[in-house]
Amino acid sequence: KDYIILIDSVHISQTMTEIIYIHSQYLWDLPDNKYALMQLLISELFCKLDDCIPSETSEKTGILYIKKAQLLISQMLFDPDLSIDSLAKQIGVNKHYLMTLYQKYIGKTILNEIMELRIKHACRLIRNSDMKLIDIGFLCGFNTRQSFYNTFKRFTGVSPTAYKNQY
Repeated sequence: KDYIILIDSVHISQTMTEIIYIHSQYLWDLPDNKYALMQLLISELFCKLDDCIPSETSEKTGILYIKKAQLLISQMLFDPDLSIDSLAKQIGVNKHYLMTLYQKYIGKTILNEIMELRIKHACRLIRNSDMKLIDIGFLCGFNTRQSFYNTFKRFTGVSPTAYKNQY
């Protein structure tokens, strides 16, 4: 077997870039699902490597917590049980500290970010599918019809029904 010795983050980045470039030339050798799996594994590797970079200041640590929160949000976005408490627990920080960091570095609240992402996905589904609005709401992580409708209207300015009629 061949081994690659990775010395530092620059060398890791260069090596991964070469692997991706070489692999993309032989894309036809792999079925689509295996290519997607390889992309996910490479992305996961980058995330894990990023977590291993030593941080010497509290600012770097804060940014690391934000990155972890964003990763968890993307993984659990449509889970109705996703909450700031569950994020903070999984990251291993205080809920209020995480909320403060998120506001400082991202410029909006965690809850606002989650709802905005869910509504953007709901808009895509409304435009591109024949699903019932209530099913879209549940699929996007809302627990009730009312919470979906209220949140949708707050972010888009129109009800889901009006939005659907526009498209």
